[in-house]
Amino acid sequence: METNPDISCELKPLLAICRETIVRIGKTESALIRSLRRDPASCSCRTPDDDPCGRADHRSDLGA
Repeated sequence: METNPDISCELKPLLAICRETIVRIGKTESALIRSLRRDPASCSCRTPDDDPCGRADHRSDLGA
């Protein structure tokens, strides 16, 4: 991002804020999923690898 000539200087701070927000939301989602996995009431019909929200993990796509 720092060396990409297609991204103007005005957009770089906004992109940094967006990335920080995505990382923070990912951490919050992970904490929620860990909490749900520890909850005995929510574990009766799921395997440990299931995502209770049914979402794909995109952290690797974002470089996390």
